[in-house]
Amino acid sequence: MNLPQSPLSVYQETGNFKIYLSDVGLLSTMAGVKFKDLLPETGNIFKGAIAENYVIQTMTAAAVPSYYYKPDQSMEIDQLLDLEGDIVPLEIKSGRHKRSTSLKNYSARHNPIRMYRLSERNFGMADNLYSVPLYAAGCLFFTL
Repeated sequence: MNLPQSPLSVYQETGNFKIYLSDVGLLSTMAGVKFKDLLPETGNIFKGAIAENYVIQTMTAAAVPSYYYKPDQSMEIDQLLDLEGDIVPLEIKSGRHKRSTSLKNYSARHNPIRMYRLSERNFGMADNLYSVPLYAAGCLFFTL
């Protein structure tokens, strides 16, 4: 499998995409998701979709292009970022758990210079993985 390279737009596949709503509040209302359903201690299955939509909404506001990446069944990366020619994977997690098989597989195959994980966890760094809390997504994207 070849390493994705800049520009990422050449890898776009019309048959492999995700659809997001432009406003996470509207999405929550339309889906009937209540505030209490999004609290950390709940196991609501829609938290992941809401978190992803929130991050994509923030990326769009910061004019950061969105590139979903699913090269095969063993790997799905929520977003690839093109940072001045360096391709960086971004994983979006709705909870505090750190397990991410796809991110691990991507790292093993492509050895990126850095990776980002947005989740309920606090800021941190281990090896080349930068953890950023979901509430600080804007801080990440508006500095790119």
